[in-house]
Amino acid sequence: MILLDQTILFHPEDDKTNHVIPFTLSRDCVKLEFACSYTPKVIQDEALKRWAVLSNIGRYVPRYQLPLYQDMYDQVEDLVNLLTLSLDYEDQYLGCAHRHAPIQTHFLSAKQSSPGFLRHHPAAGDYRAVINIHSITSPEVAFHLVITALFEEETV
Repeated sequence: MILLDQTILFHPEDDKTNHVIPFTLSRDCVKLEFACSYTPKVIQDEALKRWAVLSNIGRYVPRYQLPLYQDMYDQVEDLVNLLTLSLDYEDQYLGCAHRHAPIQTHFLSAKQSSPGFLRHHPAAGDYRAVINIHSITSPEVAFHLVITALFEEETV
C-alpha cells in the first residue's frame, strides 16, 4: 500500500536545511519501504557550474581573497547536489542513509533494516521522513519520495 508519493522542488535557498515530511501509519505493518531519488545529481553545464561556484564561494573564502579565486571554477571537475534521508517514529530516531547515490531504496522491519537504520517493527503511529539537504548547487533539484507499507496479508 502506497502511503505517500510526493515530489518536492528545492532551490539554493534550501541548502543546509532539513525538510520534514510527516506521515501516519494507521496500523502495524511488516515492512516500510522508502524509495527516493533526486535530479540532477551532477552539474555538467559549464555556465551553470561557473554560476554555482562564484555565487557560493563567498561562504568559504574571505571577501578580501575573492579576486584570487575568480577562476576557481576551472579547477572544479564536478559539482553535485546531495540530499539524503533520515527517519523518526514518534520521538525515536530510526536512522539515516547519508549516501551519495541519487537513487536509493531503504526499508525498515523487525527482522532487518537497511544499513544506517535501526531494526524497527513498523507500528502504527506518526512518522517523519526528513530530507537532509546537504548541498544544492543547481537552480532547482527535484526530490521524489515514495513510501510503501507491506502488510501481513500481502506477504502470502
